[in-house]
Amino acid sequence: MPSVSEGRGPLDGDRLGAVPVRNRLVLYVHGFDPRGTGVIHALQRNDAERESARPDRDITVGQRRRQPSASVWPIDSVWPEGPVRNLFVALRWDDIVRARWDRSLFGQARGMAHWLGCYVRTGALVRLVRASRTMMVGVLALPLAVFAFCLASAA
Repeated sequence: MPSVSEGRGPLDGDRLGAVPVRNRLVLYVHGFDPRGTGVIHALQRNDAERESARPDRDITVGQRRRQPSASVWPIDSVWPEGPVRNLFVALRWDDIVRARWDRSLFGQARGMAHWLGCYVRTGALVRLVRASRTMMVGVLALPLAVFAFCLASAA
């Protein structure tokens, strides 16, 4: 069986009668990063410039367009196997978080107390302690720190 590097591997598709990929839609769920999707776009542009320095490929990252729930930009690439047009869609979810996240310290403490109460009521905290004391410290560190700050600011 020929190797993948020879272009006849199991993912090539020639033996399966498949058509090579020419268009691709990439959905990216942006994590909690206050810098936003502009940073991802800039990183991709820099990487594309570096990769395009190779003689066997050409990658162009297009302009970013902001939409209500996503940022969208095209990434066009030309490989020895042929051109591929990618549409990169960075989905935003921070609007959901901002709508539900109380910005005040006491509001956050109230939310964490509710969350901690659910952990205790359902028995998840006990299972967490049995499974890993290190994980328990990691889970409880933030609520305990917020509680301490609330006590200090109330005093």
